[in-house]
Amino acid sequence: MKKSKTLLFYCFFTFLFAGVAGFWFNWMTKAPVCKDSQSQIFVIKKGEKTDSIIKRLHREGLIKNTFAFKLLLYKEGLVGQIQAGDFRLSPNMN
Repeated sequence: MKKSKTLLFYCFFTFLFAGVAGFWFNWMTKAPVCKDSQSQIFVIKKGEKTDSIIKRLHREGLIKNTFAFKLLLYKEGLVGQIQAGDFRLSPNMN
């Protein structure tokens, strides 16, 4: 009886954690940073590391969270596939 209560307890908190993590990830990656529609040119240099690009995007207010953005890149299979170039971006993009 005690084992089944313990298992039920762990299952409940695992599902609760998964739900909260899913909500957080969705909120961080789907909602725009702000409603400001002012666009800016964001330059990615050839050979620039992904971590450097992510940090600059965050510093310039174009993404909310570096960790969530990195998770999104892994989820979409885009790690190491960000191309160099000049991009017009704004904080209200999602």
